[in-house]
Amino acid sequence: MKQLLLLLFFCFSFSLSYSQQLLWERPTSSATKQLYKGEPLPAGGFVALYKDGQTCSVSRLDSLGYEVWSTPFPQTLTLESFGCLLKVVPGGIIAGFRQPASTADTSHLVLFKLNMQGGIVWSKQVPTGRNHNNGVELFIHAPNEYIVLVVTSNVNMTAAQGGGPKFVTVGIDSMGNHRWHKQYLDPLPTIEEPKNIFPYKRNGYILAGRNSQNGGSFTRLMKTDELGNVLQSELFSTPFVTDQYNVRWGNFFLSSDGNIVFTGVYWGNNVQPEDNFILVTKVDTAFNHLWTVSHSEPGGMFASSKILEMADSTLLLVTQQHNNNKVILVKISQQGVPLDTSYITVSQTYSLGLMNSFLLPDSSLIYASFPFIAKIGNVGLPMPPREFTPVIVGQPEQFSKANIALGKAYPNPAGSSVTVPYSLPKGTSKAMLQIAEVATGRLVNQVNLNLNAEQQEVSIAGLKPGLYTYTLMLADSPAGTKKLVVLK
Repeated sequence: MKQLLLLLFFCFSFSLSYSQQLLWERPTSSATKQLYKGEPLPAGGFVALYKDGQTCSVSRLDSLGYEVWSTPFPQTLTLESFGCLLKVVPGGIIAGFRQPASTADTSHLVLFKLNMQGGIVWSKQVPTGRNHNNGVELFIHAPNEYIVLVVTSNVNMTAAQGGGPKFVTVGIDSMGNHRWHKQYLDPLPTIEEPKNIFPYKRNGYILAGRNSQNGGSFTRLMKTDELGNVLQSELFSTPFVTDQYNVRWGNFFLSSDGNIVFTGVYWGNNVQPEDNFILVTKVDTAFNHLWTVSHSEPGGMFASSKILEMADSTLLLVTQQHNNNKVILVKISQQGVPLDTSYITVSQTYSLGLMNSFLLPDSSLIYASFPFIAKIGNVGLPMPPREFTPVIVGQPEQFSKANIALGKAYPNPAGSSVTVPYSLPKGTSKAMLQIAEVATGRLVNQVNLNLNAEQQEVSIAGLKPGLYTYTLMLADSPAGTKKLVVLK
């Protein structure tokens, strides 16, 4: 009997320790302050872009949701949070806002770079060749090159003349200087609303968004080279539904298996708000449909959704219903099979406002919905950021000694050991691999490398689950760093 009680206690403790739970919930500092964008920080905590009345600001928050610093931008700039962007980049943070010009029907996109202490390093106005500009997203194309995705419109032209919203990409350097820009899909008499941009290959990327025409909403996917030249463009409807009216796409991303996953809320012509539902779709990079699944709840009233990928490759759908105080988390396999659904009770009800969510390296989820921020624990580790070229998890990477010193570790995520490929220059007398914990920066392992080999197996059995970096050290100088996820 005693052994049975101990076993039951152990099982209960295990399930309690690993069940998803609300860790904390914080109101924003004022009733009018709304979080528009959020990004996790490698050292822990996160940064957030806020709009409060006429003031736009960026704040750094610690892992408990308390503000470390806040940088308000001058109200004289008349910045607007509609069409804003936020991205953590090497050495700082880039924020972007729409800035109305002297006439009411024009605007510019203004970018700011902040250092990690909140100081403004530079600000630049981004030229796009059009006169109404909203930033959408920025990604790091190369160490000193960024690409900004912008939605623009020529307001002096009708939609039939090609004046409606369009995709535009802008290449800038790490100082915000304009390098090039590309405009797409003119003069189509449609509305094109870009949502996301992400790398497809080392020298290319994919644009994703919504196309509205003839009273319906469709998915637009475009594949381009590094200068924005279109290689493939497809407009397609979701096979799961026949009525495409007003599918509000949430977000798109390239998953670890090399395919594109996206989500949206379906508001059809014949669907009342209380009956609406959420779609999650996967297509391959040739834009062939693979699967679509739906999620519904009694009462409907979904307004937005977001799909994330965890370190074990499981997909995580995050949403909440209007006037409901439960955050809904749905886990879905890469094959499109729903695995389980969790409901996390928060004190605030969702009122069809903007919803943001992202995973942190401590396995938690930040969930923000006007006017509060919540942290949910034991959700899952985030998938490490993709490093330009998609690599299928668990497969060794082939690389050339001429242009790379450190390969991608496999498997990744890993449990007890990991194999690290590397290439050493001729005459190397000492090479070492250092593993550090991302959350604290603490060095947790250091291994001397075989100078005559091209890969080495490294034990990580003593490391706790989390996000780590591994660095190749040559003559006590770093020669390359990559990320590693440890699971147990």
